[in-house]
Amino acid sequence: MILSPVHGDVAVSWGRTRIRVKPKEGWKPGRVYHLELLPGIVDLRRNILRRATSSCFDGARIPRGP
Repeated sequence: MILSPVHGDVAVSWGRTRIRVKPKEGWKPGRVYHLELLPGIVDLRRNILRRATSSCFDGARIPRGP
């Protein structure tokens, strides 16, 4: 997982239905972030992410999963 632009560490954790990502400096409103999930992530049913996927968003409007 790659998150940019950030300064410092990024905390990544996961639960049963989601991955949580939080930069140490916090989410900055007005900053445009690029999050890339790299191939190899495996879900609970052992489905493997074969291709990278990415998302861009503003720090004030962080996307939420379903």
